[in-house]
Amino acid sequence: MRGIQSALRSPKVPKALKAEYKAKSRELAALSAAFNDRYDPMTLHRRIVGDALAAGLPVPANVLADYPDFSGTQAA
Repeated sequence: MRGIQSALRSPKVPKALKAEYKAKSRELAALSAAFNDRYDPMTLHRRIVGDALAAGLPVPANVLADYPDFSGTQAA
């Protein structure tokens, strides 16, 4: 990354290319953040537990203890 950053400071690199790189970098950062939010292990586990409860499947009490907002549901 340092090599790219120093190369972008060079007057030999066209301004349009610098602007395109910065725009793509911002887009990649946004996509990365969205991916991390969606596929965070705790987020996935919470979704799985919620789906199991919605389907009426048994969920162990120790698992429900990690999610107090699911406390009104029946533990297995």
